Amino acid sequence: MADPTNESTTLEVKNPVLERMRADQAALGLLVRLGRSGEIARIAKASGHDFLFMDVQHAIFDVETIAHIASTAVAIGVAPLVRVRGVHDPDVSLLLDNGVTGIVFPDVNTAADARKAVDTCRFAPLGKRSVGASFPQFEGRTVPVAEATRIINASTVVVCMIETVEGLANLDEIAA
Repeated sequence: MADPTNESTTLEVKNPVLERMRADQAALGLLVRLGRSGEIARIAKASGHDFLFMDVQHAIFDVETIAHIASTAVAIGVAPLVRVRGVHDPDVSLLLDNGVTGIVFPDVNTAADARKAVDTCRFAPLGKRSVGASFPQFEGRTVPVAEATRIINASTVVVCMIETVEGLANLDEIAA
């Protein structure tokens, strides 16, 4: 852990999913539908998984449970990803503000849907996400807002799932 009094320390938030993607490697994930504690993150780490995939679209999770799991996952080097209920899910920012490092959006059918997904997950100038008071990824350290938002933008995964004929027809526009 970096020395919080050493201002010259370079801060970063590691996301094993992005690290694997950048190395042209597959990332291994564990689907979580029943786990309700941070221990599921420890199990994922011990069994070689890079990320947890918490499915809020098809399973019942409360935000506090997700935050506890995400906190443990980030601390041990496992990326916590959450599939939300759609691009208009009101909890996306709250999940990200509490340690989730990736959001999976189902049923993305248009370029406007994809833009909404990105806008919700990214801080300006890349999106429209609002800035909260602190970020759990920095473990209580004070980080200037401009630096924090840059680091969080660079370490957050945004996934758009194409699941319909309409989405397939709009694939090029969605990917643009």
